[in-house]
Amino acid sequence: MWKRLILVAGLRRGGTTWVGKVLEQAQEAAYLFEPDAPAAHPETPYTGTVTALRELPRWWLGAEDVERYPELAEGLRLHTEQLCVRAFGGPVDTLVIKIPQTERLPFLARIFEPDVLIYIRRHPFGVLNSYDEHGLYRAWLGREWSLFLGEHEQALPELEIAPRAARHYVEKVLLLAHARLVLSERILPVLGGLSLQYEDLCLAPEQQFRALFGHLGWHWGEEVWSRLRPLVDPAPEEIETRGLFSTRKPSADRAFGWRRELAPHLLRRASRFTAHHALPYALPGRGMPRRFLREHFHSLQMYRWRRAAYVREWGWREAVKWF
Repeated sequence: MWKRLILVAGLRRGGTTWVGKVLEQAQEAAYLFEPDAPAAHPETPYTGTVTALRELPRWWLGAEDVERYPELAEGLRLHTEQLCVRAFGGPVDTLVIKIPQTERLPFLARIFEPDVLIYIRRHPFGVLNSYDEHGLYRAWLGREWSLFLGEHEQALPELEIAPRAARHYVEKVLLLAHARLVLSERILPVLGGLSLQYEDLCLAPEQQFRALFGHLGWHWGEEVWSRLRPLVDPAPEEIETRGLFSTRKPSADRAFGWRRELAPHLLRRASRFTAHHALPYALPGRGMPRRFLREHFHSLQMYRWRRAAYVREWGWREAVKWF
């Protein structure tokens, strides 16, 4: 179904959707969003198999698990082939798929055997802000955390922090993000993946994506940049920040918007946890400028909006019109 496959992986809420949409603008690429997410695509004869794989009560899946779950592995590949035919009418030269599953990356790499693997790293506070922005603690964190507790010793023996040390939901999100980044450092050299920093892509998009397109052997020119620019450096009238998978935001907000959006008490708790366990991430006052007063007040207003949205079960940005 494809001659060349590019797999984009990374953290959950780590910017992989945005990177995938940017790569989709290349003339050489056909992009498929999370083929392992049945709800995001039309049904195929293999949808049930993919659902079973997604709901499999395992946090870590290694390459050897392809032999343990052959039906699930083959079902995911055939499901992806069916989606490719439906979306693009037949075989394609280069297929780009994005699956933000660090803990299942060796399993996925064994199934798809990608020609290029791109891994997107993101500051854990950006991941935390995204969880908080969209109210994902209840929807996502519970299952992720329980699976992680059951398998972290086997899957990630190099993790120096005991998961039991994370008691608050903020600390759990941070520790999960950190664990996945540590895991990526071990598996990427084995898989031969290309590691990119999300914040670098946001703050210097033209230079970074020009280099990435060159690495992929794709054409780059003014017409390519004109298609990419609304996604990576949108004008004020082009900004679109609604929805769980917003792809048009100001570059500075995309990279470090958490500085002025995380509520003070959440930022304090996250900073204390990070400092106590000596996690290697720059923070306001520890490697970054302290928060400005305007950022502090903006975060308080943001906290009001988000809490109002959670109580009323709105998308939080819908709460803005009430204040």
